[in-house]
Amino acid sequence: MTSPLNKPNKDNATKYINRANSLTKKLQKMDEDRKHHQLEQMSKDLNELKNLLKPTYAQIMTNTAVPHTKPTMNEAKCEEAERAKAE
Repeated sequence: MTSPLNKPNKDNATKYINRANSLTKKLQKMDEDRKHHQLEQMSKDLNELKNLLKPTYAQIMTNTAVPHTKPTMNEAKCEEAERAKAE
């Protein structure tokens, strides 16, 4: 039981404790919202990067048309024979 002299102190302490609890909850909510927003933004950025890195049909076709290796001796002879026929 609180004495009448301590009642105002108890009421003030209770008020400050309740205010601190309220502020703590608000800060936790703000932190959760910030983390959620960051995750959403990272997800959007990753999807955008995936789309940028996907080759288009035209890129695929041009890359398959250009050989990435030196032709073998047999392929080189065939190409020479074809050029000779064309002349």
